[in-house]
Amino acid sequence: MSKSDRASSNYKKGGRTGEKREKKKFMALRDHLVPTMYPGAAYIDTHCHLDTTLAMLKQKGSSDEDVKNEVDLANMLFTSELRAVVDVFCDIPVSDAWKDLGSQTRWISGEGRQWGGEYYFTMGCHPHSARLYGPDVEAQMMQAWSHPRCVAVGECGLDYKKNQSTQKEQEEVFIRQIEIASKVFNKTLVVHTREAEADTLRILKTHLPRNHRLHVHCFTDSAEMGLEILEHFPNAVIGITGVITFASLLTTTGLIRSGGLRVLDRLVLETDAPFMVPNSLMKNANRAKMGIYAVSHSGMIPATAEKIVECLREGGEDGVTVEDVLRITTENARRVYGL
Repeated sequence: MSKSDRASSNYKKGGRTGEKREKKKFMALRDHLVPTMYPGAAYIDTHCHLDTTLAMLKQKGSSDEDVKNEVDLANMLFTSELRAVVDVFCDIPVSDAWKDLGSQTRWISGEGRQWGGEYYFTMGCHPHSARLYGPDVEAQMMQAWSHPRCVAVGECGLDYKKNQSTQKEQEEVFIRQIEIASKVFNKTLVVHTREAEADTLRILKTHLPRNHRLHVHCFTDSAEMGLEILEHFPNAVIGITGVITFASLLTTTGLIRSGGLRVLDRLVLETDAPFMVPNSLMKNANRAKMGIYAVSHSGMIPATAEKIVECLREGGEDGVTVEDVLRITTENARRVYGL
């Protein structure tokens, strides 16, 4: 958002020139709980960042004294329909939070206030941090990749929108992580790609075995790229986040409309929490004058499934329900991650 955009957002639409818009407040953490409208319909969040979610809640003043860690957050916001989360570590310096969370038996106890779902994690180097990757960092990540609850390498890949690392640095680290995923650990590869379609496809086709498990996370590129990935890599899935509910995103919705059930069989759901709260939930909160969601979280997955159903019906698949989407994407998630 440009400076002029930010400045203009401080004024009411249709109001008098210079009349400031009333400052909106972020809702309390407890109000972030989204009661499910589909009781018993299981789902999995295949990509979230729990540590970043806690940090953002604190930054925005929506933290809660009863939520001191990721387990507390899950107990407060996750319902029993959420069967598993895949927590993504991809920053440098490398976090060692996975050591505690990966051995946390309370995740799967289901006792008392406990959420009771399954916790898994991934480890990798985001393209923004590629310039910081080296032998010492890789040695730290090797420890995480060896853990039984670490199900993937990544997110890794190319991001030419921001280029916080040079494209050469990004490519080198991306290729190295592909080698680690496919040749060292035989773990699923989680790919981040933004405004780098040609290079992402070239590197994947050159360095990743065709039958390797692949999750292209938070897909926002062209429908043509999505179809090419699914055709070339039979064990690839495409991750759909709440960004699909944004009116400005036409590529992913177009992929689902045109691909229909053929594409649905290759989709997984994710939040990329704390980012991209589904627009439908934002609108509902606004109508109820609840305030603004400070973060997204795994309990918001059904709102993304609703948008997928809408896209499928617009493409002629009238018989698909939200429950169908949740069931199929859950099966896809368990298959691609071996859960």
